[in-house]
Amino acid sequence: MIKRYLQRDNPWELLAFALVLFVGGLDMVLQRDPMLASPSGARGQRFGEMLSPEGAHVVGWSVIGVAALLTTLFFYIRWSSSAISSGHK
Repeated sequence: MIKRYLQRDNPWELLAFALVLFVGGLDMVLQRDPMLASPSGARGQRFGEMLSPEGAHVVGWSVIGVAALLTTLFFYIRWSSSAISSGHK
């Protein structure tokens, strides 16, 4: 069963992870107010860091870029594995 999983040519997990990143990045790009960038600490200590809307936009666009890179990687893997299996290159 593991051999079949490793030999498949449909890495859909890349698309799922890219979607999660894209949604988070889009949320940060659409942010208009300062946001809390880090959750509360361990042992009940409460602390946080505020992220300005401009900083959130920079991080959001960066995350959307990574999501686009993963989507491109998915289609490249699909194309290259189908070209290899059909004998074309």
